[in-house]
Amino acid sequence: MKQRYISFKSKLRLAILLVSFISLTSALLVIGIFNFNKHRGSLFENTKILAKSISYNLSASLVFNDPVTAQQILKSLNATTDIQVAILYNETEEIFAQYHSTLAPSPLPNYAFKKQGYFFTHYLNQEYLDYFHPIISNDKQIGTLFIESNLRQASKYFQSYLSLSLIIIIVAFPIILLLTEILQIIITRPLLALNKSIHDIREQADYSSRVKKISEDEIGDLITSFNQMLTVLESRDQQLKHYQSDLEQQIKQRTQDLLIAKEAAEKANQAKSEFLSNMSHELRTPLNAILGFSQLMDMDELSPSHKDSNDAILTAGQHLLTLITEILELSKIESGYIDLDYQPCSLTTILTSCLDLVKPLVDKRNIVINDEISIKNDCALVTDPTRLKQVIINILSNAIKYNCPSGHITLSSESVDNTLTIKISDTGKGLTEEQISQIFQPFERLGAANSTIEGTGVGLTICKKIMAALNGEIGVYSTLGKGSTFWIKFPIK
Repeated sequence: MKQRYISFKSKLRLAILLVSFISLTSALLVIGIFNFNKHRGSLFENTKILAKSISYNLSASLVFNDPVTAQQILKSLNATTDIQVAILYNETEEIFAQYHSTLAPSPLPNYAFKKQGYFFTHYLNQEYLDYFHPIISNDKQIGTLFIESNLRQASKYFQSYLSLSLIIIIVAFPIILLLTEILQIIITRPLLALNKSIHDIREQADYSSRVKKISEDEIGDLITSFNQMLTVLESRDQQLKHYQSDLEQQIKQRTQDLLIAKEAAEKANQAKSEFLSNMSHELRTPLNAILGFSQLMDMDELSPSHKDSNDAILTAGQHLLTLITEILELSKIESGYIDLDYQPCSLTTILTSCLDLVKPLVDKRNIVINDEISIKNDCALVTDPTRLKQVIINILSNAIKYNCPSGHITLSSESVDNTLTIKISDTGKGLTEEQISQIFQPFERLGAANSTIEGTGVGLTICKKIMAALNGEIGVYSTLGKGSTFWIKFPIK
């Protein structure tokens, strides 16, 4: 909700008025309550002294059983206007004599008898002081004098004081208002001048002007700090103008440099594409011829030594062809040439096809594959099946080649929040943390380059880039000596 705008001047005026009004009212009220309580205390002291003075005379009336004299003594209290009821009780708490002034209420209430003490009571919208004074003779209480005093005079005084306080507030309010206007002018004048200067500087963007200091107080310090800030802004504004003078030329020069760099990059990219195309043709053509002649020679009857040599040529040629193919594939992907053909397909169909392709290698290594992905938990995909097969076959091939003899491979999958995760676990030697950090780097074989295991070290690098193109991820977690688990994760469209 948008707050209502109230100026600082109005807020200051209102604050001074409120503080002055509350202070004056509180002071008058406290003084009135203090005087009222003081009057009540005086009434109690006077009543106590009066009761003590006449108790000596009343003790004789009680001793000689003279209620007439006691009645006359109590009537002498009519000289005190505050006392409206006086009752003398004998030793058996019966009324011996009593006095009622003309101001006493009629009928009188039933008083709760006490042998001594005092308390304040209310009835008929009036407040009264009830005081019980013991009458002692020969160290024995022979009676009790009850005196009830009216607090009417204290109430009238308090009401008169409230009326006077109201008059004082009414008279003082214009004076407070006048003083408020003077104070807020003294305080807000430099602030208004500062605000006007800030507005002018903002509109004209002239940081060379300064605000005049008209007081040596906190506001004067504020103006000094503002002028110092203007000095800094003026210096920076001049620097900005200096930079702005040749900024357009710098932008034009850098734009021209970027255009030249862009054209050079496009030419280099085109040259790289042409190089890859030519290299693919130049390397594959003679290599295919070598492999073709070696395969024809293999069909002929050769001596054992010649057959071994021909087999070595075929093996080396196929390995070289694979290396060339993967290097060219990696170069194409890094150059941005990766074609994706999204189409509907089935997860079970893709994995079945991958398992069929690696079956000869599985049989050769005597590996057991546990496929936990059944038709029941099959998943419909919209992806590039060829590229996905390429990734899965590469991971399966590594799991077979780097597994222990007669080892196991487990395939599993899970679908959570429109994301499919495929896991391929093996029972090989496992990987260290350092090896895991290097495994997706190109040409990194983690010490297997000198072994009999075939490979180029770029397969997992290609897989990582393919999964990135499919908006997916690839990773591995492993326990040394217990095997590794490679996983791929990508969204289900």
